[in-house]
Amino acid sequence: MSEGKFYEDLIRSVGTYEVEKLVCNHKHKDGKIDFVPLSTNGKVRCNLCGKEFHIIDGDRVVIEQAIQNICDSVDDIVQTVKLIGDEEENKELCQFEFTLSKLLWLYIKAKREYDARVKCNNDNIFSSTGAGNPMSSFAIKEEK
Repeated sequence: MSEGKFYEDLIRSVGTYEVEKLVCNHKHKDGKIDFVPLSTNGKVRCNLCGKEFHIIDGDRVVIEQAIQNICDSVDDIVQTVKLIGDEEENKELCQFEFTLSKLLWLYIKAKREYDARVKCNNDNIFSSTGAGNPMSSFAIKEEK
């Protein structure tokens, strides 16, 4: 499936606004990360799309094993749905299943690139609303 066709189908099923949120990488076009920490729950909120999430960081082996365990559990659910679902439902799972199979590799790749960027660039890779390294501390403005 072409990328254009994928986005067309996605827009038809969830709407333009939701697609914009789904494809947000939490960075401006200049590559600066833009979010605020939520002091109440340890999450951050992207200033671009509003998504709230925990930034995953810590011991590499522990995190990679946790990601693999989660992927294995979700795959068990996917395979069960495929077993009991109809052909159309199963087709909808194909892209998800493919992405799930790459999730650990995508995390490792992204983390390696992030670490290299932080190490090599002493300049601030965070937007003016977010200063400091989110992987170590939240020295940026807190939500009130």
